[in-house]
Formats: sequence, C-alpha cells, structure tokens
Amino acid sequence: MSKTDFLKIGKITKHQGIRGYAKLYYYGDIENFNYREVFLENEGKLLSYFIEHWKIHKNFIIIKLDGIDSIDHVNHLLKGKDVFIKKEQLPPLEEGEYYWYQLLNLSVYTLSGEYLGEITDIMETGSNDVFQVTGGDKELLIPYIEQVVKEIDLKSGKMVVQMLEEV
Repeated sequence: MSKTDFLKIGKITKHQGIRGYAKLYYYGDIENFNYREVFLENEGKLLSYFIEHWKIHKNFIIIKLDGIDSIDHVNHLLKGKDVFIKKEQLPPLEEGEYYWYQLLNLSVYTLSGEYLGEITDIMETGSNDVFQVTGGDKELLIPYIEQVVKEIDLKSGKMVVQMLEEV
C-alpha cells in the first residue's frame, strides 16, 4: 500500500491522564468517529495501532491505543503525530456525495470551457461548503450549491460550474 491509500484524519495533541490515553484532534465530524484501526507515521512508515477505547470529550476524542500504556509512551511515541486511516475504512457515500479529499485539486471550468483554476481548499460555512479555487494570480470562492456546481467528474479530475453572475 502506498501513502495515497491513506487519509489524514487528525493529530495527537497530548496525553490524557497517566495510563496511556491521548487527546486526538479529529479533523472530521466528531460524532461520526468510529474507527478500530489507525495509523501513525514513524520514520517515514505508517504503523498500525488498534484502538482499545475511545470517547468524545469536549472538542476532542480521547483514545487508548493497544500497546500504549503510560504517559511516557504517549509523550514519546504519539504526541504531535498525524493520525491516518485507510481510505477504504470510510463509509460509502450516496450518489452525488463526495469526501473533501476527492474534491481537492480538481480542475474547475465554466460551462463555456474557461479554466478557472484548481480547488486548493474547502471551507465549511454552515449553510454550504465553499471551494477556494486558485488559478494563476487569481483566487475565487465558489459556493458548493446546485445552482453553481453543474458537474463533478472524479475520473477526469474536473468540475464544471456556472458562475453566479451567469445564473
């Protein structure tokens, strides 16, 4: 497996207590965390860890990984490490739904074929997500709404949009 088969889902920030528990800052929707195996990078390799126990605490997830049994283990082996999962561990989505990682770096074009740039970031605004599209010296913010996003083709790496002033 290559590193492209994995998705970064969070970062271990510090220990929690003295018995090997750690605070995980999770990048996703915290209520949807439900993994049994995670991977941490060590000397360029991703090492597998099974989760013995986890719980939500405030805006973090407190996790206990198999074989990590003390505050020293957390501080020396886990603290500051990025946490990954295999992309295949993600739950399947409905037709027309996408994970953010699938949309990042898509080339964005208008209906008339004008190249606008690539999706470099996605922002959550509450009502809808917004794509940051960067091309050359310009940067656009494009709302992820039905009136604007007309087509997403992951195989060709392309998104077609109808700009709001064209609607």
